[in-house]
Amino acid sequence: MPQLPTPAPAPAVTPAPTRFWEGVAGRYDLSMESGAFSLGELEQAEAEMAAVQSAIDAIDAGTYAVCRVCGNDMTSTVAANPLALTCDDHLALA
Repeated sequence: MPQLPTPAPAPAVTPAPTRFWEGVAGRYDLSMESGAFSLGELEQAEAEMAAVQSAIDAIDAGTYAVCRVCGNDMTSTVAANPLALTCDDHLALA
């Protein structure tokens, strides 16, 4: 029976970034010198990314769609706003 060729070694695996956007940040020049973004736009983008990360952390913890104030189910709230942290009754406390 003929010998099969030896398979090539698997490529090295790089660890996943801690936050989902860390792997992307190095691909773009988001510096102020580029003139592509204003400081306000960068701050807004950072706030939005933090809200998305909070939602991902809640999914990982099994607490997504649970109000952080009262603990009630808020499935209908996250259907309208997937980044919501509290139910409508506690929206001002978020």
